Amino acid sequence: MERTLLFDADQVQRIIRRMAIQIQGIFATHTKIALIGLLRRGAPIADLLLQEIRRSGDTRDILRLDLDVKRYADDLSILYPKTLLRIEDKTPLTDLSGYTVILVDDVLFTGNSLLTVIDHLIHKTPSLIYTACLVDRCATRLPIVANVIGVTLQVYADSIIECNIPPYEPTLKIVLASPRKGPITL
Repeated sequence: MERTLLFDADQVQRIIRRMAIQIQGIFATHTKIALIGLLRRGAPIADLLLQEIRRSGDTRDILRLDLDVKRYADDLSILYPKTLLRIEDKTPLTDLSGYTVILVDDVLFTGNSLLTVIDHLIHKTPSLIYTACLVDRCATRLPIVANVIGVTLQVYADSIIECNIPPYEPTLKIVLASPRKGPITL
């Protein structure tokens, strides 16, 4: 597999800063706000987004939760043939009534995981649900779109977008892993 660095740590941090500004625009008129990261890599991205929101001086109370979703259509469908959903939260979450929710994930590919999470969250009765992803591959097979997008990358179907996000990897970066040799047009 050939790997190409697409965005280094500084570039990814700038992308996240831009996403945080977009999220603040969404949250501007809302008081009950929940920022929910999808584990694995959506959770630390949500933390980085919250840090940027705080850095801008926004002191509103933002509920920060994580959801654990198994089944990644890129490469783990053999391990997880069906999407499994586990709530990872230190306090029991029974109700999101009145909350504006933003779901955060690293890569939007087929949309399976986001659709499953949205279906789960609808039963918690939030006012609004938005989605944010660091990378949109423009390959969804379901009627799912990201409201906040860091970068849009159209790559070959057999290529993988690797978002390296601490603490799971040592360095913040976005890499294209491709079995194809030769130039790749992005």
